[in-house]
Amino acid sequence: MSGKAMLFAILILVLIVPPCLGNEGLIELYPNHYGPNPHDSYGFSCKTDANKNQDINFKSNKIRCKNDDAKSMVLNGFFQKGTTIILYDHPDGKRSDDWFEIVFLSDMTRVRYVIPTFEHSFQDIFIKATYHKKNGLNGKVSRMEIRVPH
Repeated sequence: MSGKAMLFAILILVLIVPPCLGNEGLIELYPNHYGPNPHDSYGFSCKTDANKNQDINFKSNKIRCKNDDAKSMVLNGFFQKGTTIILYDHPDGKRSDDWFEIVFLSDMTRVRYVIPTFEHSFQDIFIKATYHKKNGLNGKVSRMEIRVPH
């Protein structure tokens, strides 16, 4: 299997999540590729609820999310069809720099979904992820926007 094929095979890793998450979605950003590393004590770059609209500027909200740090994402729990998550290199969400958009094509219930990099576009039965390239986004995320359909 080529490196590119292997990357996309890993992108669609889906595991069952414990029932305690119920109808809540949780977004976790990590400073390494492929999500959490059990040998790394550094932990999260960011962790936030995914079931409400949010705009998080990592530069002005340093307590909540680490600026210029995230390289991967783990989606846990429930995500409603039509939910959109956008990561930006620019802290104000300007699209003149790199950005990565995830659109949920169907409801995801009680899953753990790993996105190992923000620098590849792909689509599967759950999400459509589109990378808009300028000079690289991994390790340079400064803003996250979440939009949930009502």
